[in-house]
Amino acid sequence: MSIRKAFCSLAVISLTAIFITPAAPRGRQQGARSNTAQQAPATQQVTQVSPQLQVLSTMIGNWNFNMSVWESPDSPPEPASGSASFNWALGGTSLQGQYSGQISSKTFNGLYTFAYDQTKQQYVVTWQHSFSPATQETYTGQAMTDSAGNVTGLTYNAQCGCDCGDASQNGSINTVLTFVNNNSFVEQQYFTPDSTGTQFKAAEATYTRVQSAPAQSSNSPLAARR
Repeated sequence: MSIRKAFCSLAVISLTAIFITPAAPRGRQQGARSNTAQQAPATQQVTQVSPQLQVLSTMIGNWNFNMSVWESPDSPPEPASGSASFNWALGGTSLQGQYSGQISSKTFNGLYTFAYDQTKQQYVVTWQHSFSPATQETYTGQAMTDSAGNVTGLTYNAQCGCDCGDASQNGSINTVLTFVNNNSFVEQQYFTPDSTGTQFKAAEATYTRVQSAPAQSSNSPLAARR
């Protein structure tokens, strides 16, 4: 299993103004092995949240996730699991998720951040992880809406390159983040290798809330689906 490719496929979602962080201390890594959500980041003073980011407020809180990663169209899935905590960052100008978990018997930590570029009218999503902390993967995309105009999730894309000499790991990734309800969302990623041009599902993660988020306003896009 290629760890580098698996984490090019984990985005979060991968993904917005992200920071380089040191490796987590041993106590935190052991907590990740128990698959128990970490404490949510301390709430920052929020001075401004754009309407485009406000629709992501349902993600605020603590989550457990279970994920499957496919190396190729005909390969068996590689399981991964862990926890994630989302909260506003940089005064409410971005939404940041702190991750810890395991894949291929290895413990990882990650940062997943969402922002909105008002000039280019697009979401900017970045993902950075402890296996390659100097590498930041950047995605851009748009919101998905239903027939009534309610935001149901995001879709964002990126080019994925590998410096390991394996050209089969170069290609494009399309991520689909779907809000199921206020207590669940699903992230699916599709990889199109440059070598074949044929898209296949590379990863799917299901998130389940483990701690209630701050009460949503009555005009929340997910209020009717609780």
